[in-house]
Amino acid sequence: MLVNPKFNSTTKETIINRIFDFYQVGVGANATDPNHYFYKYTEIFSIIVKTAIGTEIEAKSDLGWEDQYMYVFNYVRPQDRNLIGNSPGHGYELLYLCGLNIYTTNGNSNTTEDNLVQSNLAQIFVSFIKGQNPSTNGLSIPKITANSIPYALVSTDVTIGTTNIKPVVDFWKQLAADYQFDFLQQINL
Repeated sequence: MLVNPKFNSTTKETIINRIFDFYQVGVGANATDPNHYFYKYTEIFSIIVKTAIGTEIEAKSDLGWEDQYMYVFNYVRPQDRNLIGNSPGHGYELLYLCGLNIYTTNGNSNTTEDNLVQSNLAQIFVSFIKGQNPSTNGLSIPKITANSIPYALVSTDVTIGTTNIKPVVDFWKQLAADYQFDFLQQINL
């Protein structure tokens, strides 16, 4: 992340320390866990995606987009879990939007659970396309506001969660402003 040649080693160290302080790397009881630094490394790099989402939400709000909604797809078919684990990869939900048949050419048929997940996800899009608030099984997804980023967590059940990525977005924006360099996009400002 600190590939910009304008940063000398002292500046790089200062930036790294600010990032470590913000993400509490090496701090607390968990710092003695042998996997602590791996967890923090993963957290920092996964936050790049979350920060991009938060930045997009903020930019759209600034442009007057009032009807923003979010979902998180959180289901992996049991027969795929030994291949990819319990976290769906990017775009995995397309199986449920485009039809599982393209994926089940090996003779596996859709299970009742597959059909339930597909129905849960499809209802969200259908209701939104019809001009309604996105909802599924009577559960409506709240709009994103300046103070709250609710989302539908879609799996065999659908629940509403909320995330506050604004402090993270603000941290990276301030770091970029302080050094005239966008660390996430790797561009000079």
